[in-house]
Amino acid sequence: MTERQSSVDDTERLSKLIGRIYDAALDPSLWSDVLHDSAVFVGGVAAALFMKDTVRKAHNTVYTWGYDPEFTRIYIERYVALDPFTIGQFLFREGDVVTLTDLVSVQEFKQSRFYREWVCPQGWIDALGGTLEKTSTSYAAVSVIRHQRNGLADDGARRRMRLLVPHVRRAVIVSKVIDLHKVEAAALADTLDDLPVGMLLVDSASRVVHANRAARVLLG
Repeated sequence: MTERQSSVDDTERLSKLIGRIYDAALDPSLWSDVLHDSAVFVGGVAAALFMKDTVRKAHNTVYTWGYDPEFTRIYIERYVALDPFTIGQFLFREGDVVTLTDLVSVQEFKQSRFYREWVCPQGWIDALGGTLEKTSTSYAAVSVIRHQRNGLADDGARRRMRLLVPHVRRAVIVSKVIDLHKVEAAALADTLDDLPVGMLLVDSASRVVHANRAARVLLG
């Protein structure tokens, strides 16, 4: 396959994947499938959306694909503080793509307890992380894991990850806005339900979209 053919194929696959990313913003149950497709697109065997607190060295997995639940559990309990990405990725900007060799030499990494006890037993060798959001002490990110058969992240994998990250960032923002609106709507409904008088909310076609508790009693 020529470089031009590869670029065309990547563009077609990316276009389909972008659509699925924004679908997941509206339907969070799709994130696992999106992460699977993202891992395949970038060239990896697992992917995750997660948050890390760099002060408490804490990890919160939001969505994953391809992770072993038991390895994930012991990572959170024992190894998150030993992971060079935990602090290292925090030093990069939102939207940046980070790989192992941006943080530590491969030789040094392979000598670490984290590699010997947690990474190597799974056959993994590298990861590509894209920073989605940052606060003063934490960050949210998406990652794709490389297996030893995939090798270290090359220029092609970095390029494909850079194509994905902006869309995942926007999808996460959209999802948060939608969740906020749901919370606000629920709070409004609770407030109306506490009113002692009956109240109906109707749309432009005079259809009832909400009746508070007192109104439901009257209607009943």
